[in-house]
Amino acid sequence: MTDELEMRTVADFGEQWTAFRDNPDYYGSSDLLDDIFSPLLPLRAVTGASIAEIGAGTGRIVNMLLDSGAAHVYAIEPSAAIDVLRSNTRPRADRVTCIHGRGDELPAGLELDLIIAIGVLHHIPDPRPAVKAAFSVLKPGGRFLVWL
Repeated sequence: MTDELEMRTVADFGEQWTAFRDNPDYYGSSDLLDDIFSPLLPLRAVTGASIAEIGAGTGRIVNMLLDSGAAHVYAIEPSAAIDVLRSNTRPRADRVTCIHGRGDELPAGLELDLIIAIGVLHHIPDPRPAVKAAFSVLKPGGRFLVWL
């Protein structure tokens, strides 16, 4: 049942992100990202950082991270929205690596400064493999920011 639930959840989000592709105004701004991050991490911590976003959807937060000075973002998206993600981040393709996969499929050896999962982990029937994978690719002192 867990595999079926996971597949249905991924498909539902893929439909949502392919129907609603744009991220206009405040919804796609660094100001909103600062509002999300500031209780946990100052936004300046993004500057120059190598980051992964688990559940990147349309690329909204990927672009916010790049606007805030991230050096490179690995955007992990398991759904059909991967095409929207690639399209919405294409102008910055030199600073984004789009990975069509789940959070537990983060490539080994990345040595990231920061991993974020914003509004994602509570939709994964068993998030433990994704969390384990995240911690395995953080640099010493790296951070994993989860927002539920």
